Amino acid sequence: MPLFPRSDGHLLKKLPHALRIQSIRSPRRSDSVAFIRQEFDITETIEFIRSYNQDPDRRPDQSISLFYLLACSGVRMLTRRPEMNRFISSSRFYQRREIRISFETRRTIADEPLMVSFSADPRAALPEIAGQIRSGIRETVAEPARPRRSNPIPIPHRLRKFGAVIFRAMDSANLIPPGAMRHDPDFSSVKIYTSGGTAPEAPLYPPENRGTCGITAVLGTMRKAWRFDEGGRKQRRDLVQLTIGYDRRIADDLYVEASIDLLRHLIQDPEPLLSSD
Repeated sequence: MPLFPRSDGHLLKKLPHALRIQSIRSPRRSDSVAFIRQEFDITETIEFIRSYNQDPDRRPDQSISLFYLLACSGVRMLTRRPEMNRFISSSRFYQRREIRISFETRRTIADEPLMVSFSADPRAALPEIAGQIRSGIRETVAEPARPRRSNPIPIPHRLRKFGAVIFRAMDSANLIPPGAMRHDPDFSSVKIYTSGGTAPEAPLYPPENRGTCGITAVLGTMRKAWRFDEGGRKQRRDLVQLTIGYDRRIADDLYVEASIDLLRHLIQDPEPLLSSD
């Protein structure tokens, strides 16, 4: 038993022995990372987004994109598949107390990426999740940019390494302050990235050892391709790749694959996202 409880999760005691053995054999997250890359047909999804944004009852600043649908679908998936919202700390399994989504944004194309984190209501519908995303972006972008020093003060490598060791020790002892974890993307349920390039392939972004985030999602660039329908007719379809990186210790592969199938269904048929779960 840990000496102190964690503020971001409650300890899980009754688990299959295979999962516990896996966490002991592979104490680091990087030792158990796996990837699933799938291609989604989003032709009907694009029509849904277009219809949503053209609704006369919505302001132009309330428009959404495929990224918003991915984030909302991710929240809905984590709600229905709670094992995906677990994490491991010091070989102990925890169920996360909330669903926290992190993603990258920029002030301008030339600026460095900034991470935005927000806590999502598990029952929230697409308009509410989209509002949280826009609010998080506004707050992050509004923060004053740190000036870049021409001659920054160098921090000795040994001092940085010592700080990292102290941080890991505090995390293992459950001593990280809740406020520090709340604004740290490495303590999120999932981190979402966009490829940002012209290539349609979604790259591999593995979950990091730091923190507790065990899932990453990378959205590729949309492309058009010919596909055959059920009647054998050739059609031009909109496709996008999604690459999921996950910690294999938190759930077995069949559970993860079923969760991604649910995510696919929500993205390709997003109408249910307009209502609360």
